Amino acid sequence: MLCGKLTSVILPQGLRKIGSCAFKGCGLSSVKLPYSLTSIDDEAFSSCKKLIHIELPAGLQHLGSSVFRDCRLLKVPWIENGLTYWRGGVTTADSDIQTAVIREGTERISANAFHGCDQLTEVFIPDSVRAIDAMAFRGCPLLNIFSHEDGLIYWKNILIGADPDITDAVIKEGTTAIATEAFNGCNLLESVSLPASVSEIGCGAFSSCRNLAEAVLPVKVTVIHDDNFSWYEKLTSAVLPPGLKCTADSAFLRCQLAFPLRQP
Repeated sequence: MLCGKLTSVILPQGLRKIGSCAFKGCGLSSVKLPYSLTSIDDEAFSSCKKLIHIELPAGLQHLGSSVFRDCRLLKVPWIENGLTYWRGGVTTADSDIQTAVIREGTERISANAFHGCDQLTEVFIPDSVRAIDAMAFRGCPLLNIFSHEDGLIYWKNILIGADPDITDAVIKEGTTAIATEAFNGCNLLESVSLPASVSEIGCGAFSSCRNLAEAVLPVKVTVIHDDNFSWYEKLTSAVLPPGLKCTADSAFLRCQLAFPLRQP
């Protein structure tokens, strides 16, 4: 948006969404958001380098990636040391960050949070983090904090990704979580072994793994999220854990199940 001379904006009540890059690079120093707002999409206010004040409405449900990237004058409780936090997670980092210290109590690192931070060499992640999106550190060539084992990528006890040409995945014992989209696009994957220690499987973790024929979920899993197993074209059997509390509408979208889902 060509709005370098725009210094302030008051958005009207009734507005529910601000689209991607809506005010990117504007000369804004202050923004007043309506209480009706529920969604701010990716990069909506990124590179607004004069922005010093904005308050997020209580009803906000979605905050995209890089919404406030490089808004260096913005002083609010949810931005600290170049990192943006929202609802217990890190959503964005400044593009030129070199060392990232994620604050205690943070529970997750969102998709694209550090995307393109090509000067990033160190990240200090607290033990409170339970989930790291598979795309969280995309485009960080200098960062080396993950371990690679048998075609799988781990951070501590979280599986965050896999080699795209993997065919058989044996997830190591002690793994507690599988990141959002961890296996997304692993079209050659034919089998996966999940240890009993896994309790969390992120959204779309196995989306589009078209050659998987069976899904057996560990007993600690209580929620099946959107697109966890969508587009399993060969999936004919799914064994669900007895303690399952919730299954999202699109969890098994486009799967060719030969018979209903089973719980042991």
